[in-house]
Amino acid sequence: MIINLEEIFLHGKPLKIDHYPINIDVQDLPRQDIKNCKAEACVSIEKVMSDVYLEAKVNLAFDCLCDNCVESIKKNLSFSFKHLLVVKEEADSDVDCISVKDYKLDLDSLIIEDIILEFPSKILCSNDCLGLCLKCGKNLNHGDCGCAKKSVDPRLEALKSWLY
Repeated sequence: MIINLEEIFLHGKPLKIDHYPINIDVQDLPRQDIKNCKAEACVSIEKVMSDVYLEAKVNLAFDCLCDNCVESIKKNLSFSFKHLLVVKEEADSDVDCISVKDYKLDLDSLIIEDIILEFPSKILCSNDCLGLCLKCGKNLNHGDCGCAKKSVDPRLEALKSWLY
């Protein structure tokens, strides 16, 4: 959605958008296993003194695989973003800001970029996920597999005799 921000920049009229659906393509996200992705944002844009700020709260729901146990899971993530919007970017500015040309802002692109930057590198079914057994591959969240827990790397087997 392209938003015209002229009223906000020139007259200070705030804009609030609740429950805005984001059209996000799962191929844009940093994982290949995401399905049924839905994103929704609440956005407010307002002028404070001479600055214009965009604040967004994004809820993202999707299905994927747990990175430890490879179980299919439904995940809900929430992100909050705040950006300073400027009509033209000043060359010597140290402030991170979003340049808005002709008072037009592509809201979808900005929010999708923020989602990609905030997306977690590892997604687990729970914080205490035990993962898979390294020997037999059983999901340890469903119970113990019975494999020996103490094993020595075969490359280090010769060093074992020095310890005992």
